[in-house]
Amino acid sequence: MRFFLFTLVVLFELATAIAQPTKITGTAADYAKRKITFYAIADPILNQKQELATTTVGNDGTFTLEVSLQKTVEIRCDLEKYCGTMILEPGKSYTIKLPPYSEKSNEEAKSIYFKPTLFWFGILNKDPQDLNFSVRAFLSDYNTEFSKNSAQIYQFKSKTTVEQIISRLEKKYESPSNSYFKDVKRYTYLELENSVNQENTYVLISKYFQQKSIDLVHPTFQKVFETIFTDYLRKQSQNQKNSSIIALVNSGNFDQLVAFYKLKGYSQVLSELAILKGLYDGYYTGSFKKTSLLKAIEAAKISASEPTTRKLAEQIYTKLTKLAVGAKAPSFKLPNIENKPTSLEQFKGKFVYLVFFNSKSHDCQMELDSIVSIHRKLNQALTVLAISLDENFDSSINLWKKKGYKWELLNGLKQQVNLDYSASLTPAFFLISPDQTLLLSQAPSPSHGFEPLFLKILRDSHFRFSQPASQKAKQFK
Repeated sequence: MRFFLFTLVVLFELATAIAQPTKITGTAADYAKRKITFYAIADPILNQKQELATTTVGNDGTFTLEVSLQKTVEIRCDLEKYCGTMILEPGKSYTIKLPPYSEKSNEEAKSIYFKPTLFWFGILNKDPQDLNFSVRAFLSDYNTEFSKNSAQIYQFKSKTTVEQIISRLEKKYESPSNSYFKDVKRYTYLELENSVNQENTYVLISKYFQQKSIDLVHPTFQKVFETIFTDYLRKQSQNQKNSSIIALVNSGNFDQLVAFYKLKGYSQVLSELAILKGLYDGYYTGSFKKTSLLKAIEAAKISASEPTTRKLAEQIYTKLTKLAVGAKAPSFKLPNIENKPTSLEQFKGKFVYLVFFNSKSHDCQMELDSIVSIHRKLNQALTVLAISLDENFDSSINLWKKKGYKWELLNGLKQQVNLDYSASLTPAFFLISPDQTLLLSQAPSPSHGFEPLFLKILRDSHFRFSQPASQKAKQFK
């Protein structure tokens, strides 16, 4: 049987019948009664979180979790302003220290720009040979070397400087027996060399990946993959030697794209991964025809060589199409202000302006106020549904009573609808057509041109609603 140079390992393969239990314990009084979840990042394209273990910290601050692992993996845990991280090895036990509890502000919680501070968990049952300490020491030394020589690297593209840095690090951290640590070094050196050899990416790929396996969930691989392959197809196609990429992408021919990169010396699987990343990024940059990009990704769901790659292609395709204009709007059934279930299907035959909000957000409150005049003028043609993502639904109810809003209020907290519409950042708006497909995704906000755009859509659709023509003409004059 042909040996694949690249073996993809995804997270669902980490927990098997022969996996070894890894135990995590600790005491953190300021996290008492709070839920903590440990996860890993499952892939380098969608960066999906794969939950490994979760628990609620006890009243006394103690917690215990057990993770079944077949292989070494870096895990993470979101802790408000911090993101804790550590490396777990199968069969080991760790007593860890969490960072002090520090709650995000409302603005931080809703900001797309907020990134929690990465925090290496303290390990209280210290073992000097523990992998965490070795990796952290190496990365710390690497960052110091990089910082000291940043001018030589970025400004002068000094390959000699890079070689000297690698040589110094190799002398200090030579021949580690742990394969995970070897990969940390390998991918770190690849990223470093790529910073001064970007014109020779093909050579570097051959040097660092030839005859070596690849672990999709390894964070240093994910980092270097992101660095090298972000917007890859567009960047490659700008080189005259690779001009055929444009035609291949716009034809939606996934297999021929793979063949193109295999001729460059890439393995089958790395070619497929790089192309999927390029197709995914290209969908958002608008560099290629979206229909062709989707056609190529759909083809990858069937023709990719590995089950894990096919599954990833399917996940990418689903993400790109589920909220695309013309796609069926995700259905929902949510309790309203009277705790009665309200479903999207109840409004079939009507335009629906779907609004996700948080009552504590100033921006959300401003947009809700802007809906008042729109609702007053267009309520016979347009149904407004506001979905609250408040931790306490009573806060939204109180806002409705205070402001006298007349449109439907629904409780969306901890509901699938939030994920289905990717609406964790508020305010978010969608216009759903009478046949329950997405017409504007996302739609403009009330304060940024929604009303004139909707009136144009309404006129173009020849939408009719029951009222005398004279009143209709007067209303939309």
